[in-house]
Amino acid sequence: MKHSLLLMAFIAISSITLSQTAEKPNILFIVFDDMNDWVEGFDGHPQTITPNIFEIEQEGVTFLSAYCPSPICAPSRTTLLSGKDCAYTKIDRLDEYNEFFRENFTAANGNEFIVTLPEHFRENGYYTYTIGKIFHGAERDGDYDKTNNSNPCIKENSWNKKLYVKDAGSIKDIPNECAPSFKVASIADSLEPLLQDTRSADSAAAFLKRFSLGTQNTCGEPFFLALGIKMPHIDILIPDHYFLDYYNNDYYAQPFEYPYNRPVDTFPYNGVVMPPQPDTLWGDYYNLGPVAQNIARQHKVHQNVLNKAESLIENFGVVVDSALSDSERIILLEETLRGNSVLGYLAAIRFADYHVGRVLDSLRMFPDVYNNTIIVLVSDHGFSLGEKTHWLKSALWETDIRVPLVIKDPRKPGGLVCNKPVGLVDIFPTLCDMVEIEYPTFPDSSRYLDGESFATLIENPQANWEKPALTTIRSFFDEQGSCYPNYSVRSDRFHYIRWRSNGDGEDLTCNDSLSYFEEELYEVGINREVDPNEWNNLINDPDYKIVKEYLQQFIPDSALYLQQPYSITIIPEDNTCYHRSTEQIPFSVNLLNPEGNILDTLPEGLQVIWWTSLDENEMTGLSTSLSIPADTAAGVNEQDFIIYVALYDTTHTVMYAYDMIPYTVYDDKTKYPSFKSKTIDKRVFLKNVDFPENTKSAKITYGDGHIQYLTNIISSDLYQYRHLYADYGTYTVVITAQLDIDSNICTVSDSIIINLGEFIHVELRLNPNPVKDEIFVSVSGPQNSYVASVYNSAGIKMSEQQVAAPNETDNLQFNTSSFMPGCYFVKITGEDVNETQSFIKIE
Repeated sequence: MKHSLLLMAFIAISSITLSQTAEKPNILFIVFDDMNDWVEGFDGHPQTITPNIFEIEQEGVTFLSAYCPSPICAPSRTTLLSGKDCAYTKIDRLDEYNEFFRENFTAANGNEFIVTLPEHFRENGYYTYTIGKIFHGAERDGDYDKTNNSNPCIKENSWNKKLYVKDAGSIKDIPNECAPSFKVASIADSLEPLLQDTRSADSAAAFLKRFSLGTQNTCGEPFFLALGIKMPHIDILIPDHYFLDYYNNDYYAQPFEYPYNRPVDTFPYNGVVMPPQPDTLWGDYYNLGPVAQNIARQHKVHQNVLNKAESLIENFGVVVDSALSDSERIILLEETLRGNSVLGYLAAIRFADYHVGRVLDSLRMFPDVYNNTIIVLVSDHGFSLGEKTHWLKSALWETDIRVPLVIKDPRKPGGLVCNKPVGLVDIFPTLCDMVEIEYPTFPDSSRYLDGESFATLIENPQANWEKPALTTIRSFFDEQGSCYPNYSVRSDRFHYIRWRSNGDGEDLTCNDSLSYFEEELYEVGINREVDPNEWNNLINDPDYKIVKEYLQQFIPDSALYLQQPYSITIIPEDNTCYHRSTEQIPFSVNLLNPEGNILDTLPEGLQVIWWTSLDENEMTGLSTSLSIPADTAAGVNEQDFIIYVALYDTTHTVMYAYDMIPYTVYDDKTKYPSFKSKTIDKRVFLKNVDFPENTKSAKITYGDGHIQYLTNIISSDLYQYRHLYADYGTYTVVITAQLDIDSNICTVSDSIIINLGEFIHVELRLNPNPVKDEIFVSVSGPQNSYVASVYNSAGIKMSEQQVAAPNETDNLQFNTSSFMPGCYFVKITGEDVNETQSFIKIE
């Protein structure tokens, strides 16, 4: 009886455990090798074919601005899987990586404590299974515990089970059809079952089927299946049917078949679309500094393409077109070799997508399992195909560091897109949050993970996220850029790159004292709408100095390294389209703390500082009114400038957040409503009413609470608009026009002050204001005799003119060239008339 009770208790406990396990989602973690943004949904290439990845995008969240921690396999995967930045792992170049993973972390390196993503999940109730390349060096080690092969449920390190397969047969011996160091070949379709990714996908699909049928032992736990897809990593040996029809593997055929789109803007396409080039071919390369140029050409593919093109002409008798010179044929062959390489890369991506689709289809056959499985699709880094003469990887431009990232959580809405700049280092804490696993810590219980969870972005892709993505690399060739880390810091809008030379630029020996920095800064744009190809380096533009100063704070050993910063956004205080140069322009900020909470008051020890690109005068506070300098505004109809705001500490040394917006002031009268007025007793009459271009509606505010709305916008010289006031007094009449400027609805206005009383009223206008050498005075009113006088601020009369019985309007001119800078007044006097307005005299 005692044994029966114990058995029943054990069964009950086991049932509870299995029930709890069933509620925890499985994880399918797919890592591509060297896949850039040439994926449907990422708009990297218009001819890419990836329907299976795109289908997951429709069910999950697509991260359009995901960046690798390092643009080379070993450093990037180490950070992705350990949750530690390169500064901790000490792995930022390929040749210094030990393929026996744990041997990279030692007391001598100061990084002896390490926890991996699959290890942490295995220790928290997951069965972890790796197929293919997840860790670099997966074939030899892959962080798999080989000490106890009898029971997968008691394994240590990262995996309960490991499988690594390679291409079968003699696939690797197939000859290269493209340039040296960039092997591409179209192979027989019959060889597809022998390829590594085919075999890995077979194994993954079989595992998922067995798990779904209940015949796979996963130690009673949900699975964490990590599938490494080799493609599109070179060598690219892909079955023929994955290639677009433009691929040319016969350089002797006549007529010669060009594989690339020519001319480049031809549509429909007659060949593969090549990576874009600036107006001057390779001009972006020639604008780089010597360290960056060395990084660009380090794989030597660009030169190898030229060499092979010359060899095909000179040594193998390739004709191309007999009407052309040798130099012309070489140019065409160069582009042909590049075009074939692009076609090979696209074929490899299509091939990878197809086999991922097979794995996903095997999971969809069991809806209960599919709908309880989180799917992560990601690449270890990007890949270049000739941009800036650069091929392959290991550089810091957008082509190398941007990666596709898609996360599908069946419990969350799908079809969402996020533009926030997340890093692969952030995936570890994000997955922990998604399955409610606590983060790992150091032995002293301090924070271990360097990344920040972006789980909130899966719920809401527009949630606050200001942390830039950091990327680190050292050249793994003993050339410039190999001694010291080179850094990229990518925000949602800007990309800052800092290269460092080995020494003086001539000697490759590492020398701290002679080493120098090269910097690049690109405004890529939040939606890649400004400079997506990184052709316009802004590093020496003073208007963008603040961007560099802010982003370089996220480099290791700097003030904001690994931190989620504050967020500050400039908010116009009104809906005005633009202002005049003489007006105060009101602005405030939307300030959020690192947790994303709105702050109504400044935290202690912080200050908000405002300034413009026109001068160095600073203002402080959460709100301000800005104006441009009077000497800048004088006589200018249009002035462009930039408004800056930054959140600093009180010593002005750490910038916790910043924002900058372009702004334009206009003194062009045609951009504002304009009108004249006449008053009789308690009535006002408005005439010569004009509205600016793009006016959709308008209103007249008479200053006594009455508002006249105008939907039929008519400019008129007649006294069309009138109003009767209840009482005498001074009123401000304002005409406001609502404009539609590029679908942005905003307003502009003009105003006149009128005085109503038992005396004659005149209208007084001064132009320009501020003034240098002369001012024009417009006097409007009933026929009468007036005196126009100019006084300084001390009340001394400077000039005077008679206005003899004007017929509604008289225009006067005063010479102010001899006036000292300061404030002056124009006074109109006459029988029952006394009107005054001020103006400013400037140098």
